[in-house]
Amino acid sequence: MINKLKYATISDIGISNLIFYNVEKEKELIQFCKDNLISCLPSSDRRSIYKLVKGNFENCRLERELCLNPFDRLFDAVTLKKFEKVDHNEIRFITEGEKIKGVVHIVDYNNEFLQVEFYRAFYKFENNIRTLLIKNKLTNEDFINWVRLKSENENNLKNQEHWKKRYNALMPFKIDDLERVKIQRLEVNPFQTFFLKELLEFCFDNDVIHREFINIDSICALRNSIAHNKDLTSIIENENGDLIYNFKNLQKFVLHAKAFFEAYEYLSEFKQKYK
Repeated sequence: MINKLKYATISDIGISNLIFYNVEKEKELIQFCKDNLISCLPSSDRRSIYKLVKGNFENCRLERELCLNPFDRLFDAVTLKKFEKVDHNEIRFITEGEKIKGVVHIVDYNNEFLQVEFYRAFYKFENNIRTLLIKNKLTNEDFINWVRLKSENENNLKNQEHWKKRYNALMPFKIDDLERVKIQRLEVNPFQTFFLKELLEFCFDNDVIHREFINIDSICALRNSIAHNKDLTSIIENENGDLIYNFKNLQKFVLHAKAFFEAYEYLSEFKQKYK
């Protein structure tokens, strides 16, 4: 099941170990805010905040626009909207019973919890694909032959060159290289040495799964980010030269995540038919 990830909440990525405003440490706290591109800190009573305005902290009322509930789901449109409103660079305060319990920022979507859960989910997702191919009596040789046919029959020259390179990588001309890749394939289970995107296309062309339920581009973009441990949100420079957190990257990540959840559940249900 993917519920732990799909229904993850703000409490899964929020920070409860808070840094409170302290008049005796004002200089250090001003620098802390500047370093982290934020302007608000919680007060020690957990009911109001201190906002950095023109180089000085001012005690302010905690506005609802800056608040999130601990049980708000990370991938819901309503939650994402709360990060977009006002200033998406700013931290949000996790509140319960009108009291600040923690803080969260869009950069917290880079949290280890999400990285690990997505990695685990992709491991199961790719295993499900390989299992379906095997149960459909398909083999490594079928896949390699499929690549060969694409390299010969593609009308688009660029695509044809791509598939020729892929076939040459799977079946090298040099005897030593050919033996090496053959041994690599024999040392692992079927389909484990092939790319996810190509396996999905292979599934479509062999009527193993249906294309309309799988957004390949979204799934592979997300998979590559997770595999290479890339931050899901990042810092960019705006037209004025100011550093800001890239909210568009977060929006894109959430869209990719939703596409993956749909594909994962479809594949899991489809796999049940072969039990």
